[in-house]
Amino acid sequence: MTLPPIDEEIHLAYFKVKRSGYYKFREENCSFFQPAEMLNEIQTWAQGKDLGLTRLYNPPAGSDVLPVYLLGLEKNGNDWVIAMWNETPHHKAGVPSIMLNSQVGQAVVHMNGVVKNSIPGFATYFWWATDKDVLASIRFRHNVTGQVALRDYMRHYLDHESSHVIAGHGPATQDGAIPIVGYTNLPDNLPLKVYPRFETEAYRRPGGDREHVKANVSRITKVIRKGSLEVTAVQDRVMFENVVRFLRRQTVGAAALTNTRDVRVELAYTPDATELDQMIAAQDEAPERAWDDLGFTLKGEPNKIYWVGRSTVRDEITIPILRTNDELVDLKHIASELASRRTHLLKFV
Repeated sequence: MTLPPIDEEIHLAYFKVKRSGYYKFREENCSFFQPAEMLNEIQTWAQGKDLGLTRLYNPPAGSDVLPVYLLGLEKNGNDWVIAMWNETPHHKAGVPSIMLNSQVGQAVVHMNGVVKNSIPGFATYFWWATDKDVLASIRFRHNVTGQVALRDYMRHYLDHESSHVIAGHGPATQDGAIPIVGYTNLPDNLPLKVYPRFETEAYRRPGGDREHVKANVSRITKVIRKGSLEVTAVQDRVMFENVVRFLRRQTVGAAALTNTRDVRVELAYTPDATELDQMIAAQDEAPERAWDDLGFTLKGEPNKIYWVGRSTVRDEITIPILRTNDELVDLKHIASELASRRTHLLKFV
C-alpha cells in the first residue's frame, strides 16, 4: 500500500562524473555511449527482468563491498533517479541481530528469518543530471549512500553488459564471465581502440579548509574523526565498543548503543604530504562510511579545527516523499520533486 506523501529531510552528496562511456587511450572526450544513452539502455535492459538477474557481479571474497541489484530508474528531462538494492550479509539461518543490552564478550544474538527467495538488504538512491555531469547520492534514513557500489555497477555494465560489448567465443572464466574481444559502435562489429570508463570524484568547494591544510601539512598536530554510528550496522556497534574501551580504558558497560551515537576520535599525529593525500582520498572515495568528517588542528592554532569533509559539496532539503513502504520510495514522484528544485540543486555548478 502506498503511503501519502510526507515531508522528509534528504541529504545529498555531490560527485562530478569525470568519465562515462568509451574512450580512446589518453583522451578526455567520450568517443561514444554518453551517460543519457547508457541509462536509457539500462532501463530497457532491465524492463520486465527479475530483480535477481540484475546482479551483475560478485564482489571479491573478503571485500567490504556488498552485492547490489538494480531496483529501478526514472527519467525526468535530462535527469535520472536511480534506485539500487544492497544485499546485507546473511546465511541459511537468517539475518543476525544483537541485543542492545548485551555485554561485551557475552553477546546475545538472534537469527531473524528471511522470506524464501527474498534478498535482505536496503535501498540507496541517486540523482544524475546527465547534461551537467553531476551525480548526487540521496540519503534518507541510513548513514550509507552506496555511491561506491553504484560506481562499480556502472563500470561492470560498461565492461561486460552494454550493447557495445563484443563477446568472444571462448569458455567462460571461473566466475562465469564471458571473454571480451573489445568494444565498438560500428555496424560491422569490428572492435575499436577504446576502453570503458566510469569515474567520479567528490565535488569540492573552491578554496576552503582542504587547501589550507594541504599547504600547511608540516604544521598538523592532531587528526580528528567524527561521525554517527547506527545500531543497525553490526560493524558500527563493534567500532563503537572498541572506541569506548580505548577512550575510557574499560568495557562498554552502560554505554549501550541506542539508535545513533555521536563519536569523535582524536589522535596526536603529523602525517606527511602523501599520507595526508591518502586520508583525504579515503574521505572522498568512501562517502558511505559512518565517519561524517575528517579534521586537523595546526600548530599555533590549537582551538581551530579545519574540516576537509566540509570542503565537499553537500546539501540538505526537505521535500514531500511518497513511500510504498518504510524502505522504498516512489521514483517517479521523487524525480518530479527534484526536477522542480533543479536550479537550487545545481546552484554550485
